[in-house]
Amino acid sequence: MATTNVALRVSVPEIAADLPSFDGPRDASRELPVKHPTFPALPVGGPSTKTLQVYASDVRRFWRWRAKYDSAPRSLDAPPVAIGVPDLLDYLAFESGRLARDDSWLLSAKTLRRWVSAIDHDQHVRGLPRPGSDSEVVSFLRGLADERRRHIPPPAPITLDQIRLIVREAIFSPKPVRFVDVRDSAVVLLAWAAALTVTDASELRFGDLTRIQEGFELHVRSLRDDQRPSGTFRLLPRGSDVASCAPCIVVKLYLAHSAADMPALDRSTRIDALRLQSHLCESDDALNIDPSTPMFSAALRNGRPTSRALSVGSLATILKTRAAPVGVVGPRISFGSLRLGFVSRAIEVGASIPSIIQQTGPLSLTELASFEEQFQRRSWMPLL
Repeated sequence: MATTNVALRVSVPEIAADLPSFDGPRDASRELPVKHPTFPALPVGGPSTKTLQVYASDVRRFWRWRAKYDSAPRSLDAPPVAIGVPDLLDYLAFESGRLARDDSWLLSAKTLRRWVSAIDHDQHVRGLPRPGSDSEVVSFLRGLADERRRHIPPPAPITLDQIRLIVREAIFSPKPVRFVDVRDSAVVLLAWAAALTVTDASELRFGDLTRIQEGFELHVRSLRDDQRPSGTFRLLPRGSDVASCAPCIVVKLYLAHSAADMPALDRSTRIDALRLQSHLCESDDALNIDPSTPMFSAALRNGRPTSRALSVGSLATILKTRAAPVGVVGPRISFGSLRLGFVSRAIEVGASIPSIIQQTGPLSLTELASFEEQFQRRSWMPLL
């Protein structure tokens, strides 16, 4: 039974009105002298002391390089002179080309940018022009950052056939079925069918499910903005294959939760019997469960579900753990793979872009680029 938390708020004036008043005549002779401490003046703006020390080291590094490769080397103790743009570009070109033992770049673009900032600060303090503000130096650093920016490949889509393999391996294999098997199957299948992000899945409750004629409607509350103040609604329709029928896995997840209060043996027997049942989505029985119960709950060691929802990290680990036995492996496997797999399937059956976005919710730039590639491939299908 759901409970309601009531917060009592009392304003400060109401509390102060009940306190006794201590206002009265003051006796200066009974007061202790107060000595106010004095603090040194703090510098306004500018780099910190530690940053200045790092800058000084970076500038000395430049002059050591200059003394090593200059035709007329000069002492490091000599007063510095203006650093020209050509010298700075030669210095950056030399240092940016150095390689580590594993043939990777020894220095990052961020380190070289800090060196330029150190030289600019040193020149500015001495009243000399700053070479780092030159357009050639700025273009060099920008191009170096673009070249060495770590490329993150898009997630690999998980197909519908792979989803069916994952579900069959979890709850339709000869081995006994546990609560975590039903829960993990629901995580994978519902995240694919509803195009959920990992954050969406971590915040779902049983109260977000509504039974409709087509199956279930899922209320995703994590995606709220000005245009959707109450979130989005995702359709979970019935499927022809029991291994990819989202309403069936919802009912099985509910039955697994309802067996939580049973003795351990009876609970295991009831949950294991779910793998022998095919389509349970045809039943019109209501899901009599606390609406605040997390759909994807953590479990104790004895297999009993708790009232604590799985974290984002746990959900991501479940996906990779369940996908590995059927050959779906790799660093690119994530909840984005489920979303891309759903979109790829929707494009194959001829779904329109508005209907896809209505089911997926907001899309990232990476997902939009992958979707565009899928549409381009589909446009060539009639010619092949």
